[in-house]
Amino acid sequence: MKIKSLSTTLGCALIFAFFAAAVAETEPKYPVWPAQFTVDFDVLVPDYGKNFVKKGALYYDYKTQRARADYYDWCIPLFDGTSGGGPNLYNETCSFLMTPKGAFFISPTFPIKEDRCCYFADIPPPTPDWLKNTRYNTTEA
Repeated sequence: MKIKSLSTTLGCALIFAFFAAAVAETEPKYPVWPAQFTVDFDVLVPDYGKNFVKKGALYYDYKTQRARADYYDWCIPLFDGTSGGGPNLYNETCSFLMTPKGAFFISPTFPIKEDRCCYFADIPPPTPDWLKNTRYNTTEA
């Protein structure tokens, strides 16, 4: 009886270890950004319709502590709640620049003149490992 009990215990332990390893493989390690990169992106705003897709680019250089997001044909809606925003208010090119001295919103043709260049508090670019304290939740994009 003792041998059967021991083999059952070992069998259960092996099955548990196998499933634990399988679960561990489904949780990928957090991604680390390169120290410097450029990437094109799409801006998707479901509230403005399923065909609302605009273009942009992100320039990131952690060595110099700078990042810049350029929105080519539609600007990020920073002022939606305060300026009566909507998709047509933002049909402008704009940039969001992060530096060690502060973050800036720049849009020379933005329809609200006082908002064409705004300074924000110190908002440096994120560290390359900024996702290290997050947990993978298996949600698909």
